[in-house]
Amino acid sequence: MKVDFIVLLLVFVAGGHDNAYTNNNTNLIFYPQDNKPMIANVEKEEHNCSMWAAISNDIEDGIIYDHLIGDIHSLKNLSQTINPDGWGIAYFPSFGEIQTIERGALRAYNDPNYDSVVIQLDISKPKIVLAHIRNCASGCCCHGCDTIPNPHPFSRNKNDHNWIFAHNGHVSKSLLYDLIGEEYLEENPPNGSGIPECDPADTSLIVDSELYFLYLLKNIEENNWNIINGVIGAITELASNDASSTLNFILSDGYNIWAFRKGASLYYLNDSLNNYCAVATIYPSGQQGNWQLLNNYELVSLSADETPTLISPLYVPGDVNGDNYVMGNDAVYSVRYFKGLGPPPPDSCWNDSTSCWLYSAGDTNGNCLFQGSDITYLVAFFKGYNRAIPWCPQTPPFNPSSQLKHGKYITNPITHEN
Repeated sequence: MKVDFIVLLLVFVAGGHDNAYTNNNTNLIFYPQDNKPMIANVEKEEHNCSMWAAISNDIEDGIIYDHLIGDIHSLKNLSQTINPDGWGIAYFPSFGEIQTIERGALRAYNDPNYDSVVIQLDISKPKIVLAHIRNCASGCCCHGCDTIPNPHPFSRNKNDHNWIFAHNGHVSKSLLYDLIGEEYLEENPPNGSGIPECDPADTSLIVDSELYFLYLLKNIEENNWNIINGVIGAITELASNDASSTLNFILSDGYNIWAFRKGASLYYLNDSLNNYCAVATIYPSGQQGNWQLLNNYELVSLSADETPTLISPLYVPGDVNGDNYVMGNDAVYSVRYFKGLGPPPPDSCWNDSTSCWLYSAGDTNGNCLFQGSDITYLVAFFKGYNRAIPWCPQTPPFNPSSQLKHGKYITNPITHEN
């Protein structure tokens, strides 16, 4: 049974907080706490790079052209002013096939080859397209010179899948080297997308984004190729080591698309009328319409056959009062709430299937309800009778044990199908 939620989240990782947005076409539904609509000021947003991707079994004519050339905030038009350092487009003609990647050193606005590639894609209708225009800040970079092709999207073949990746932001290269480790780097060295000006023999030319890609793949591999768990592990580690890193990315394995936001704006769209899902730095038409803004630390999964799925698990199971600890005062907080003496837990979601609120952190027995029995379960956990605090499978958290500070760690959590 498909369950929709309205989720109000308090962000714990790296101290960020963002408002949420209405979303009527996804598995989770997000609203700001004051329930007031918010529109991003596109004119004032600054981005290192701009990205766009789409997935469809049979996308309607003109969509690819409009989003990449024709619309006011198409990648071509954005490159006229804020993204001058080349362009790259990767696409999968069919699901699971090897990708084709086209690149240019000129800004897309001035490059007829960019137009030719986009027009051909609009005709051929590939299943997945990922496009990126660059404002270079790392590695092989000659800002505004029109001499270095955009190394985005990066690509790898791993686990019999062809992966493509684009990034908007900045990550410390020294941190990424440490986290990736020498052994994995020796087995999976950077390749600079095969661009001579990005030759990784000179390590100063290696782009932070390629290292970020490798780190994500390493974590996905270490999680038995579970992409969501791998991404969660990588992001948690990066954010805990460097709160200033900006981590927006779009990733595809040739079958699905994943997009994550920590940094500049990133929107996604489920357009069932025109038979596609998309994600973009800025909504191309200049009108937000049904484009939904991801909150910081939200991950969205897009496929050709299903509505988008949001993974927004920024809470700690058992941390009912939201102070990032699981302690006795969480039981007290729950008791006060149920007696009407205190506020509700800070994270909350409306469960349409039960017609009641679910406070995910307070659902300590993992039955997708917040009730008095959860207090009993939490107390039993403190006494050692319950070995772990589970979570509702419909709202799984980001790597919960790594977010605890001095409270009890949640070890060997009870697993659910999720």
